[in-house]
Amino acid sequence: MDDGMQWLAGTILSAVISSVITVGFLSALVTRLQIRIDHRNNGIKRVYAPGEHSRALKKQLAEARAIQLLALSGYGFTHAYRRILTDCVARGGTVEYLLAQPGTAYMKDAAEIEGRGADSISEEVGETLKLLEAIRREADQRLRLYPDPESAALRGALAEHYGVEPEQVFCGNGSDEVLGLCFYALFSPGRKVVFPDITYSFYPVYTELFGLDYEEIPLNEDFTLPVERFLRGNGGAVICNPNAPTGRALPLSDIRRIVEANPAAAVLVDEAYADFGAQSAVELIDQYPNLLVVRTMSKSRSLAGMRIGYALGSQDLIAGVNCVKNSFNSYPLDRLAQAAGEAAVRDTAYFEETRGKIMATRTWVTHRLREMGFQVHDSSSNFLFIAHPDHSGRVLQQGLRDRGVLVRRFERPRIQDHLRVSIGTDEEMEAMCRAMEEILKGQ
Repeated sequence: MDDGMQWLAGTILSAVISSVITVGFLSALVTRLQIRIDHRNNGIKRVYAPGEHSRALKKQLAEARAIQLLALSGYGFTHAYRRILTDCVARGGTVEYLLAQPGTAYMKDAAEIEGRGADSISEEVGETLKLLEAIRREADQRLRLYPDPESAALRGALAEHYGVEPEQVFCGNGSDEVLGLCFYALFSPGRKVVFPDITYSFYPVYTELFGLDYEEIPLNEDFTLPVERFLRGNGGAVICNPNAPTGRALPLSDIRRIVEANPAAAVLVDEAYADFGAQSAVELIDQYPNLLVVRTMSKSRSLAGMRIGYALGSQDLIAGVNCVKNSFNSYPLDRLAQAAGEAAVRDTAYFEETRGKIMATRTWVTHRLREMGFQVHDSSSNFLFIAHPDHSGRVLQQGLRDRGVLVRRFERPRIQDHLRVSIGTDEEMEAMCRAMEEILKGQ
C-alpha cells in the first residue's frame, strides 16, 4: 500500500469512529492511525497524557523513543502533543495509541500522574483496542464491496452469546429501526396494541405511522406496571424493561404471565437498558413463539455511534421481520458496524467491567440524592428518575443547566416535576450532586 492509500485508510477509519468516541480527541485518533500504519510497536514506554497543561509529561514524551498513550479520552489532544509524536517517529521511534472508554477508571488526576512519573502507569485498556482493531481491519479496499446483508458473523456471535440459533437473531440499524420493523411486521390494523402511558416515546409514533390501533395503559402511582391490564388478550403488547424514563424493571415472572395471556399476538419486550440490572426475557423465547426481545449496543456496549440493534425470538417471528427489512433495506448494517458489533459481543471482560462501574456509581448517587430529600425510584437502567417535594422539575433542570449539567425533563403532567439523570463518571456525578446541593441551598 502506498503512502497515499495508507493516509486515506487512516482518514476513512477516523471519520467513522469519530461517532463512537468524543470529538475532543478525534485529532488524536487521526494521529494514531497515520503513525501506526507506518510504524509497528516494538518495546513500549508507558506514559500517561492527562491534559494539555502537563509540562512534565510533554518533556517525558519529547525524550521518549517508544510511546504508548493510555486513556486520553476526555482530554484535549493539542498541537503540542501531535508535534511530539511526529518528532518521535522522525527520530526512528514508535508510537502506540490506545483509547479508553470516556470517563473510566483510567482517567486519573493529572497532578497525581505527573507526580508518579510516566513509567509507573500500567493500566491496560486493550479491551477497547480489540474493537477498534476489528474496525480497522475492515477499513481497507473491502469498503468498495457491499456488506453481508444477513450480518451472518454478527448474528452468529449474538446467537452464541445468548444460547440460541442464528436463525433466531435479527440485526438492524439501531434498535429504533428494529422496533419500527417489528411494529410493521408483527402488529395488524384493527387489533389494538397496548403499552404503558409513560414509556419510550417512539411507541405511539410507530403505531400512528403504520395505522395501528393502540391503547396506553396508565402506570401505577409508583410507576410500576399494572400487569393485570396486559392479560386480557390484546392485538399485541409492547413492554420496555426496564422502562424508560422511570428505570423500573418488571420481574421475569410478570413477563411470562403477559406472554402466556396473549398467545395469538406478539409480545415485544424492549430491553435497551436490561444489562444494567433487569432480568432478560431472552431465556423465554424458546418456550413462547409469540415473544420477541429487542436489544441495542448503544447503551451497555457503548456503541451508540455505530447504530447496532438486534432482536431475538422464534424463527417464524424473525423471518417475518426479515421480510419487511428486505422490502425496505437489504443492507441495514455496514461492514464496520458488523465488525464492531461482533468484537463487542465477544469482548465480555470489557462489557462486564463497564456495566459494573455504571451500576456501582448508580448506587452511591442514589444514596446521595436521597440524603438530599429527593425521591429516587429504584432503577435497573443507566439513569435515575428523580423528583424533589419542594422544588419543581423546571427549576431544578434550569439550575443544573446554569451550572453546566444537562438532565432531561418531560412535559407530561404526571412526570413534569421529575428529571431523568443519566449515570456518567464518578467525577461527573459528583459535580451533579454538588450542583444539586447548591440549588437546594439557594446558592
